[in-house]
Amino acid sequence: MKKLLTTLGIGILMITSFASSELVLAQPAPEQPVPAQTAPPITGTEFQFGGNITLSSFISDILPSIANWMAGFLAAIAVLVLIYAGIQYLTAEGEPEKISAATKTAFYTLGGLLLLMFGYAIVYLFLSIFTP
Repeated sequence: MKKLLTTLGIGILMITSFASSELVLAQPAPEQPVPAQTAPPITGTEFQFGGNITLSSFISDILPSIANWMAGFLAAIAVLVLIYAGIQYLTAEGEPEKISAATKTAFYTLGGLLLLMFGYAIVYLFLSIFTP
């Protein structure tokens, strides 16, 4: 019964991860090239990095892109590790050491996903506080 539930859980995780990635990746291409944006003139309150990137544009434009990319990448790795843990569990053949190793792998992976969600929430909390 445990093996069946584990297999169903992994299957549901795989289906939801593939469905959500399809929504993100299947975006239409822009019809016209987007014109380059120029940065506003630097006042005394803004710090300018290299080029036309200011601190406010970094926080509002670049930081969410980095957070989204990293969260997607790490979530995909976590799904792969959960699949590996499920395979470990299914091939344990009742040996307590192998079952324990598989459950530890799944437990630590789910803990990592929880930390990933908290980190993602912290980034967006930071963005909601510091962006106008």
